[in-house]
Amino acid sequence: MKFITGSRKRLSLPLLKWCPDPIVLVEPQEFDAYSAAHPKMNIEALPKDNGGFSYLMNQMVKRTLDSGERYFAFTDDDVTDLRDRESICGKFRRVANVEERLFQLFDFAESYGLAQLAVSFAGQSWAAREAIKKDVGAWGVHITDAQAIRAIGGYDESLPCFGDWDVSARLIQAGHRTARTNLITFVHKMKSHPGGAEDVYQASERVKEAAFRVSAKFPPGCATVRWVPSHGLHEVRFNWKRLSQGIPKH
Repeated sequence: MKFITGSRKRLSLPLLKWCPDPIVLVEPQEFDAYSAAHPKMNIEALPKDNGGFSYLMNQMVKRTLDSGERYFAFTDDDVTDLRDRESICGKFRRVANVEERLFQLFDFAESYGLAQLAVSFAGQSWAAREAIKKDVGAWGVHITDAQAIRAIGGYDESLPCFGDWDVSARLIQAGHRTARTNLITFVHKMKSHPGGAEDVYQASERVKEAAFRVSAKFPPGCATVRWVPSHGLHEVRFNWKRLSQGIPKH
């Protein structure tokens, strides 16, 4: 298993600072440019241009299942580091062997029948008090069960953003198990690298509308829309505990 990512207008691929030999899915219109910039890398062209994030994720699900596999390991292309620690009170250090750590994550997800196993975000995981958090959403870096995603109808391609939170919430609502490890963390800073979904987030009213559309899918109090000053956007936020309460798990 390798990490798989999608990239758009970001030839520098910041994830190469830590991720060895990823699979990179790009739009047909940029395939030649990425291939020229990274001639030894595993780069694949998507079926169409301008499909958006949820379309990209659905293509990863299809690619995984078509190859006879069940899980895939996803990373955003602008994640700049991966770190881990031996215990919840230990210090984070850069992952020495990413491939070995990846297989450990895969084994954990498979052993516990998880639909998603998220890696924590460095901006939050330093304050975590438990090694594993159950019934939460995944973004940035995660191991995902492609069969479970297909079973709930896939990612919502009508959403310009928040498709990751939406699919995690629908997985939980459907009774699938999800979790996040706080012993491994990724480093990321929104809007720090030009390209990607930059043009999507510039359309603030469209982002706001998508946030309200996602929040309306779930019971009251489970998903709310908040103004996030540091991002300059209205974003959807989930109360994962409330969403998962009383839902039988597979």
